Amino acid sequence: SLADIRNGLGVSQAELAIRMETTAERVLEIENKGIDASVWEVLHMLNCLGCELEMYAELDGKKMDLKFPTGQGVDELT
Repeated sequence: SLADIRNGLGVSQAELAIRMETTAERVLEIENKGIDASVWEVLHMLNCLGCELEMYAELDGKKMDLKFPTGQGVDELT
């Protein structure tokens, strides 16, 4: 889960909130959404933790990488 990743990195909700320029309550809300969190919320949170998000679509056994912006590009989308 997102909380497990954050905790594994030793980052508090308050510290992540500062990095995300939001509140600790918002961090908790996103973490609690589970699969209902948007890709952009997850991407922004992971970028602020120094992680990247890799995803792919698969059709007839062929994997196609999906590319996501990092840093400022994500901020503009969230």
